[in-house]
Amino acid sequence: MMTIRQYYLNKLAEECNEVGQRAAKQMQFGPLESQAKGPGATKTGDAELNNKERLRKEVNDLLAVLDVLMDIGELPEISPWELLEAKNEKRHKMAKYLDYAQRLGNVENANRPIGLKIHDHFSIEPEPDATGINEKFLLNASIVAAVVGILSPLLLFVNPQKVLDSIQRIW
Repeated sequence: MMTIRQYYLNKLAEECNEVGQRAAKQMQFGPLESQAKGPGATKTGDAELNNKERLRKEVNDLLAVLDVLMDIGELPEISPWELLEAKNEKRHKMAKYLDYAQRLGNVENANRPIGLKIHDHFSIEPEPDATGINEKFLLNASIVAAVVGILSPLLLFVNPQKVLDSIQRIW
């Protein structure tokens, strides 16, 4: 018999696999294809959803499982600042390996789909000037802190990801 902890960790594995499956289908058939129109058409409730919508749905399911794991103490809580740092680090790492894959000729050398985001305006590892202070980093970190401070009471009533997405679009 599984413990509650094992049950939710199993759900995490399941959702990760489902996100991977959806990503593979979107690569194979494109973002706008829906199962209702394909050769194996099904009549399930979400058959009309396209691959992009189905991928978003699976990512949302994964995020819900992560929330439960944080609630039961299996995963440490993640502060908004930690999340921004982690996203920034991951984007830089992906860009480094994308450049490498493009130099090897394994990935097309087209414009990157990664648009201008809030974390592109500052570096988590700032390069200091001669005085040892990176003014651009301090300015942008102050702006981010002010925006988070102003918006944090609103996060009780809205989806934090939507707030961050809105900030990124405005920035």
